[in-house]
Amino acid sequence: MEASLPSVHPHDGGTLQPVIGPAERREAEQVLALQVLCYQSEAALYDDWTIPPLTQTLPDLIHEYDTHRILVARLGDEVVGSVRGHLRDQTCHVGRLIVHPCLQRRGPVMAQSV
Repeated sequence: MEASLPSVHPHDGGTLQPVIGPAERREAEQVLALQVLCYQSEAALYDDWTIPPLTQTLPDLIHEYDTHRILVARLGDEVVGSVRGHLRDQTCHVGRLIVHPCLQRRGPVMAQSV
């Protein structure tokens, strides 16, 4: 799966600083597609294409909206990052932290280098 730069560019007036907020159920398909894209490298590293992030279904992800706190990073209307967590026994368990491959390793100032 080839990664392309998200579609928001400074030339079209879009913001390049991601906005982080609660995920909306209507974004679940975008989150799942990004998850599949982001976990390709891990699957290749372990030569295992059956890891849970690649086999999770849309209904399973939508169910997690009821059991987890899901945040997304957006550039315009496009989801470019996400993280999920849930609280158990006063401990926050964080999982599925993903960032679009084209935006990885850019740190908090990634917008200035796009």
